[in-house]
Amino acid sequence: METMALPVAEGGPWIGPDWTVELLDQLPDPPARRELLDGALIVTPPPSVRHQGVAGELYMALRAACPADHRVLMAPVDWRPDEHTVLQPDILVVPRSLSTGGQQVGTPSLAVEVLSPSTEWIDRGRKFTRYAEGG
Repeated sequence: METMALPVAEGGPWIGPDWTVELLDQLPDPPARRELLDGALIVTPPPSVRHQGVAGELYMALRAACPADHRVLMAPVDWRPDEHTVLQPDILVVPRSLSTGGQQVGTPSLAVEVLSPSTEWIDRGRKFTRYAEGG
């Protein structure tokens, strides 16, 4: 097995500024959510039951209203706008043509983050900006 050196920095869930999609894909599957945001690795705990309940209710409402040419998906599904960003919104509404298989999709028409105390600062901050920049 090949050993991989990973950049590490202190302070919250951020582990380093030089991550790429290739490095992220080499990590073993942990019981936590892993995302990249402008090259910084974000590792957050699995969502709570309350969080998943809210996300499930929103999914059902969006699914009922979704046009036929779109589909509603729940995390973990990757949106990879560039080589240094991999986001997993709690819920995505994506044109069917951009969600043909695998674990990633094209630019979503709608990205929903259910706020939790441990991740609200990330979701309302740079993640919000990246979603807006992505269209």
